[in-house]
Amino acid sequence: MEKLCKTAKAEQKKEALEKALLELMALNDYNDISVIQICEKTNAPRRRFYQYFSTKDDLLHSMIIHFIEKIDYYEIISISSGYSSTQNELSRCLRFWKENKRVLDILEKNHLTAYLVECIAEHTIEEEKKIPMIRSPKHTVDSDTSILFMVGGTMSVILAWYKNGYPESIENLSQSLNALLTSGCFDSN
Repeated sequence: MEKLCKTAKAEQKKEALEKALLELMALNDYNDISVIQICEKTNAPRRRFYQYFSTKDDLLHSMIIHFIEKIDYYEIISISSGYSSTQNELSRCLRFWKENKRVLDILEKNHLTAYLVECIAEHTIEEEKKIPMIRSPKHTVDSDTSILFMVGGTMSVILAWYKNGYPESIENLSQSLNALLTSGCFDSN
């Protein structure tokens, strides 16, 4: 379980642990990385690690969530309900993933892209609960299913685009995704 930080300095120390994990994952298999190695990479005592995280998996989750918070999937998914500029948000998302190829390379190397998609979907559902733009007036499982489908589908297209070396332009791919997301087939009512 990730623990909340009360100060900016504490948040910096927590982010240093996340950065260390990412750097270690670039060189080693995630399963072979230990908490001790992460702490050594940051010159931090083990107790600092446990101030913020219960396990290495909690650190991984936190790292991914902090990373994906840089792109607003909730904004993209709310597009299908007509609340945003679809093309611009999708282009921004595609540009983000193209610019952050190194992170995708590291997650792919460690067989964690499915976990990335899972984290994005869970985070998007949590964000949607805060400001329900997609959801019908009553909460239904179908609205969560719609979000899972939209996020999973969008990220599957993005990951295929990444794995194939970004052959299609951001503009063309955002137009294709826009057509799919705004076609009305994802209504959760």
